[in-house]
Amino acid sequence: MTGGVKLDLSRFRAGVQKKLSDDAGRQHRTMFDVASFVAGGAKDRAPFLHGILTADVTGKVETDGGKIAAVIYVPANGASASYAVDMHEGVYHLGKLSLAKQARVNVTVGPRFITRTIDDNREKIRNIIDWNIREQHIMSLYQRGNVWWANFTVRGKRYQFSTGQQEKKKAQEWERQKVADLQGESSAVAVLEKIKAHLAEKQATFQQGWDFFTEYPRRTTPSAPLQGYYHCVWFDYALG
Repeated sequence: MTGGVKLDLSRFRAGVQKKLSDDAGRQHRTMFDVASFVAGGAKDRAPFLHGILTADVTGKVETDGGKIAAVIYVPANGASASYAVDMHEGVYHLGKLSLAKQARVNVTVGPRFITRTIDDNREKIRNIIDWNIREQHIMSLYQRGNVWWANFTVRGKRYQFSTGQQEKKKAQEWERQKVADLQGESSAVAVLEKIKAHLAEKQATFQQGWDFFTEYPRRTTPSAPLQGYYHCVWFDYALG
């Protein structure tokens, strides 16, 4: 993948692969969580005019020679690719819309929107990795007779289920899906599908929908990191 802004976060995986070497799926999910978090923060910090650069900032997981890393970048074929590097590396004054965005997201908008996200959140990134490592130690599959049972923790609550599977590989897949369901990942996809259909019906863009979401009056405003995560999921799904 060439062009655009591309940043490899592999330095944050020190020690992670060793601790998670027996669970490739967990390695991938760990790096996906890191990529989602950083991309969301970079979207918040990107300068704003029409929202094209914001939408183009992407987080993904890449593997190379058995190594896995979170990568944050602007695709070479993205609509903002021709000016993404200048916006990231250059020096400039913010326009009115960027200043309005800065006031709304409560972080500094402007140059080095990707690298600043990492510098501002190193401890949080480590916490994401640590959380995934801890979860490995409290998740397990074991057999009762010929059937595999799952024993794991989600959001601090312990669960124990029969997978109904006699093959370990199928039991592991069942466990992953069950954890996703309990974490709300499956329901989140269903909600996003409904949002997408509603926006299409109203002939509104996802950017317009996001602006409505952030500006809608509510009793409790989501924290900046949580809004960054929502933002990343929102646009990744829209462009996926």
